Amino acid sequence: MQRILKFDTVLALTILFLLIFGLIMITSIGVPKSISLSAPDILYPSCSDSNVDCYLLFKKHLIRLFIGLIGFVIAWRLPIKFWKKSSTIIFALTLMALFAVLVLGKSFGTIATNWLEVFDTSLQPSEFAKLGIILYLSSWFARRRESVESFHDGFLPFCVISGLVILPIILQNDYGSTMVIGLIALGIYFVAGANIKHLAFGLLLSLIAAIIVISVVPHVRERFQGFLRVSNRLVNRNKPEGLYAIRVSGFSMNLSSVNGKPIEDKDIVIVDSNDKAPSTGDVVLAIIDNKATIKKFIRDDKNEQIVLQAESSIDYEPIYIHANDDFSISGKVIGVIKKPLQE
Repeated sequence: MQRILKFDTVLALTILFLLIFGLIMITSIGVPKSISLSAPDILYPSCSDSNVDCYLLFKKHLIRLFIGLIGFVIAWRLPIKFWKKSSTIIFALTLMALFAVLVLGKSFGTIATNWLEVFDTSLQPSEFAKLGIILYLSSWFARRRESVESFHDGFLPFCVISGLVILPIILQNDYGSTMVIGLIALGIYFVAGANIKHLAFGLLLSLIAAIIVISVVPHVRERFQGFLRVSNRLVNRNKPEGLYAIRVSGFSMNLSSVNGKPIEDKDIVIVDSNDKAPSTGDVVLAIIDNKATIKKFIRDDKNEQIVLQAESSIDYEPIYIHANDDFSISGKVIGVIKKPLQE
């Protein structure tokens, strides 16, 4: 008898949309990184140069997407009994990878240290953890249906299982994945028939933990403190697209002037991320070896170098950038918001 394959049309179309959207986003934001990876030794790279591949990340993503689709078809054809039997192994391998990140993990310029470098590619075990916890919790609850509503035999073991996944991700500073995996776990617990009181207690504990993290971790706290509201007149822009704000720390630019205002410690500078091709004399936000610095940009074509010059009452040495340096311009500083006098 021929086997009839059934699938959820809405879910399939949603996945297809997300895959296409991901390709579009990789194409639009991956060009600068593609240039730096494909032509690290070219001082002034251009997409018209045959040695520069502006779509390197897109091509790599397309290959991984194709591999993922093959894996999807294989997983679709496997019987549910296979996933039930292999859920424990997959969960154990996921935990091993998550804890391995704490020792071998890389950040690649981000706050979260949640990547493992394997051969010529990098992996995020926290992404595999989402699948691992779905498979294991689903299988675990299916085997213990009578205990789901029990506090000691249902809720507490659920917290331990979820905690084993969430704890190493928190230690990696990956709070986005922490929230997603926590919501996935709570969703499976609810669908399995959780006691509403136990579920509410779990949500309360999660809320308390989130408040503690937001209060203690500076970069997370800053994300929840709200957006910086700035008058258009201060930045001479009618629309804020491409603009972001950075608080200054230090005195290396306290003699500089942007629209007549010096850049002093604890001031806030407005950066135009769309302007990544500054002229000599512009003040820029540069990224060097994954560290940000605000300096005056000087293009020294004669010596084939770029100089980042401090303008300060303190004697700071210039920064000389060469072709093989890990360097990028994040944007041009277009405005300064002075710190309040009471600070």
